[in-house]
Amino acid sequence: IALECFAPTRISSVEISKEGKLERMFFPVTECTIRHWPRLASQRNDLLYKVDRENTKDGLSSFVRGGVELLRIVEDFQRQRRNKFLSWMTEKARVFEILVLLVSVVLNFIILVECSIVDTRTQAELEQDPMLNLYGYLYDANTSVFRQYCSVSEEITVLSMLQILFSFFRMLGYLSTRVPQFSRAALGYIKKRFPVYHDDGVIQNGQSLRQSSRGSRKKQELGIELKDDDSRHSALLKSSPRRFALFWLIVCQKLLFSIESIAFVWYFLTTVAAAVVPEQRPLLNAFLLLVDVVRGNRLLKYVLQSVYSSGGSLGQTGLLTFMIVYIFTVVGFLYFPNDFLDRGEEYSCESLAQCLAFHMNFGLRFDGGIGDNMIDVDTIFPRFISEMLYFIIVSLTCIAIFSGIIIDTFGQMRETKRYIERDMAGRCFVCGIDASVFQQNLKGFQQHVSDDHNMWAYVHLMMHLKEKSVVDYSGQELYVYRSLQQGRFEFFPVGEALCLAESEATTKRKQ
Repeated sequence: IALECFAPTRISSVEISKEGKLERMFFPVTECTIRHWPRLASQRNDLLYKVDRENTKDGLSSFVRGGVELLRIVEDFQRQRRNKFLSWMTEKARVFEILVLLVSVVLNFIILVECSIVDTRTQAELEQDPMLNLYGYLYDANTSVFRQYCSVSEEITVLSMLQILFSFFRMLGYLSTRVPQFSRAALGYIKKRFPVYHDDGVIQNGQSLRQSSRGSRKKQELGIELKDDDSRHSALLKSSPRRFALFWLIVCQKLLFSIESIAFVWYFLTTVAAAVVPEQRPLLNAFLLLVDVVRGNRLLKYVLQSVYSSGGSLGQTGLLTFMIVYIFTVVGFLYFPNDFLDRGEEYSCESLAQCLAFHMNFGLRFDGGIGDNMIDVDTIFPRFISEMLYFIIVSLTCIAIFSGIIIDTFGQMRETKRYIERDMAGRCFVCGIDASVFQQNLKGFQQHVSDDHNMWAYVHLMMHLKEKSVVDYSGQELYVYRSLQQGRFEFFPVGEALCLAESEATTKRKQ
C-alpha cells in the first residue's frame, strides 16, 4: 500500500512551531490521499462537529486523533482497490442509495393503490393465478382478501426482488468500509483491557505491568503512533480464546446494533422478510420508506437524535408517570370501581390489572384525563378531587415534561450546531486567532484558513509521514513525527501565524 500511495502528485505546506520559531513546512501529498479524499466528505464533516472547540489545544488533540482514523480509512479504501468487485460497489454506493430510495417510493405507492379489501376475481381465477400458486396460497373465504391481493401482485413482487438486490449491494459496500473500522475499535478496546507495553523491545503483557516504567506507559497511552503495527496484538489475540471471542463480540455488536446498521444491515434483512412473509409486506415496506426518508434528511436526523439522546431522561420520566398512574389506579379500584365503563358498557375495573390497563390506555390518550371515560355521577367527592388531580398531574404536567425534554434537547443540539458554525466562520481552528485580526491583513481570513492554516493539510502531512520511511525524514518531519509519538502537539502554531508576523515586521520597518 505504501508503494502505491507514495507517488506524489502535488506539493502542500503547513506552518509549524519548532523550538519557539514559526516555520513553513513543504511536503508532497500522496496520490491515494487525493484519490480517496472526496469519499471522506461525510467523515470529515462529522469530525468538524466532534472536535473540542472550547480549548484550542484540546481541540487540536482530538482533531489529530480523528485525523489518524481518516488515514486508516484511506488505507481501507486502498485495500479495496485490490478487489475490483468491492471497489466497484463502494464507488457506486451513491447510485445504489438512489436506486433503493426510488424502488422504495414506487413500491409503497403501488401497495397503496393496489391493496384493497375488495377482490372481484372469482375462485377459479384465484386458483389459476401463477403468483398465487408461487406462494402456495389457497383461496379461503375466511382469509383476509386484501392480504392475498397485495401478496400476489406481480408488480410488487418484481419490485421487491429489485429492492433486495439493490439493498444487498448497498450493504456490501457498507460492510467493506465499516468492518475494518469496527475491527480497529474492537482491537483498541482489547489493547486497553489487556495492555501490552514495550520497554527496550521487550513485550510485556498484563501480568508484568508493574515492571514497566511510568514514562513508557504514558507515551504509549497518550502518543499517536502513525506507523502502529498491530501484529503483536493480533498474535496475542489469536493465541487467547477469551480475547478472540471478545474481539468478535465487539465487532458483531457494532455491526448489528449501531445506528447506521438500521439503514444497511437491518434494512436488507427487512426486505428479505417482506419477501418471505408477503402478507406483511405493506407494513414492512412502510418502515423501510421511513428509514430511507429519515436517512436522506439532515433535519429529521437531528429530530430523531434529540429523542435518542434524551432517552435516559424520557425513561425516568416514563417510570415516574407510570407510578403516578398506578397510584390513581389503586384509588379508583378501591373507592369507585363501578364508574369505569368501556364502550361496550362492560366494567373495566373488575381487577387491579384490568383497571391499570384502562388508566394507561384511556387516561394518557385523552386531553380531559381519565374523567372523560367514566360515567357521570351526582356526587362530587371523592371523584372530583381524583379527576382534577389526575388531570393536573398526569395530563398536563407529565405529558408536558415529555414534550419539554425532547424540545429542549433539540434546541440544545441546534444551538451547539450554530456555535460550531460561528466558530468555524469566526476563528482559525489551528491557531485560535479571531477572524477580525486577519481582516486587517492583506490576505484576509478566508485565504489564511485555506492556504496558511488549512486544518486538512495537517492530515495530509500525517499521511505523508505514515507512508515515508523514518530514515528518509527531514529535520522538520522527524520533529513532527516524534511530537506525535510523545503525545505533544506543540508543533501546531497556537496563537501565531506567519502572515501576522510578517505584517508586524513590515510595519516596524516602515516606522
